[in-house]
Amino acid sequence: MRPEKKYTSDSDLESVFSNEEAKAAAVGKYVCKFGCGQTFKRMVYLDRHEFKHSGIRKHKCFHEGCSKTYTNSQHLKRHLKVFHEEKPEQIKNVNCRFDFCNKMFVSIDNMERHIREVHENPKVYECTQCGDKFTQRLKLRRHEVKHTGVYPYNCSICSKGFVQEYFLTRHICTKTYKCDQCDVTFAKWSELIAHRKALNHKTLHKCDQCSKEFKSQFFLDEHKNCHEDDKEVFKCTYEDCTRFYTYRRNLLQHIRNVHEGKKIQCTVENCEMTLSNKRALEHHIKVIHKKQNNDKPKGGKKERAKRKDAGRRKQSTLSKLSGVFIEKEIDQMIMDGVAEVDIDLPALEAEISKSIETLGNNSAEDQ
Repeated sequence: MRPEKKYTSDSDLESVFSNEEAKAAAVGKYVCKFGCGQTFKRMVYLDRHEFKHSGIRKHKCFHEGCSKTYTNSQHLKRHLKVFHEEKPEQIKNVNCRFDFCNKMFVSIDNMERHIREVHENPKVYECTQCGDKFTQRLKLRRHEVKHTGVYPYNCSICSKGFVQEYFLTRHICTKTYKCDQCDVTFAKWSELIAHRKALNHKTLHKCDQCSKEFKSQFFLDEHKNCHEDDKEVFKCTYEDCTRFYTYRRNLLQHIRNVHEGKKIQCTVENCEMTLSNKRALEHHIKVIHKKQNNDKPKGGKKERAKRKDAGRRKQSTLSKLSGVFIEKEIDQMIMDGVAEVDIDLPALEAEISKSIETLGNNSAEDQ
């Protein structure tokens, strides 16, 4: 049955909302009720946001016998318009353009859509299970799910299945993650990890046989090997020493360090630290003595290599090729491209010739 009051516009439908929402609408600002501080200009955006917190569809259809619920008011309005509004009787007076087809339609648009889907796009995708045919591959995929029950796309959190990847990306998983130390819940796994790091929560993995705790599952699995019945155990042979190890290399290292007193001296100057093994020495140098000389300095940038001509004054190409020393002022004018330079050309030519002759004599002597 329909309710006595009919909702024909958005303003009528807003009377269904609570008084707090109506006040927020008057102010023009909707605030999240879950205390995250976010504000929205429209009720639709607020509804979508609050659904991520609660996972509750708060907009319920008020018609008797209808149990539909929605995350925001726009979807509820669309539902009321499609399923609960009285529609005028539609008269089908448009014939299909194909003579062999007796289909009638309400509008020309519906008739053209019928031609595209039925006549121009025949059913070419056939189901291998029951033989039904479909015009689109997507429709066939949806149909095949009824036979197999297997969806091509599944949510990694709640395992819900989808026919298209688009709907999987739009899917909002309401599964929450709870901190095992302070009982706080989070919507995302990454938020839980960030919470643990901020409060220094450490998840310890406990051995069910000896109650030892480890930081990771890997170390716990390695530790469980020592409880196996057929596991070989290496016991220390020295008197009054009750230590035993599951690996022979650990026993040998124990004997060298504890009973024989063999240590490795730190190689850094003025450091008297002694370490039990080479790996501990490398870790000590890296942590205590920072980094070695060939490492990057502060700021993360490598030191720039010096130029080969560092400390020398610039020379013109003329001076370099000729090998003749030219005064700094004149050489600078040549590099600047000054047109008129007062140079004693005969003297300069004589010096160049003399330099060339000297170079020739030196090369002849070398041969």
